[in-house]
Amino acid sequence: MRLRIQHSRLQEAEAKAAAAEERERSINERLSQTLSRINVLEAQVSCLRAEQTQLSKTLEKERQRAAEIRQEYLAAKEEAKQFKV
Repeated sequence: MRLRIQHSRLQEAEAKAAAAEERERSINERLSQTLSRINVLEAQVSCLRAEQTQLSKTLEKERQRAAEIRQEYLAAKEEAKQFKV
């Protein structure tokens, strides 16, 4: 009788250990997938930051160009006024 109880307890412990190992395997798999997604997202963030930097530079150049064109326009407008008088 005692041997059956011990055998039953052993089987129960083995089943619990197997379930714990399966949970650990599942968690490790999810962790691996999550880390992989994090790496992809970090790479995307890096690309977006580089693109943002480039766009900011382009925007600044365009603003400077617009300011120069505005100055040229104002100068031409003043010159045109002088001829009308």
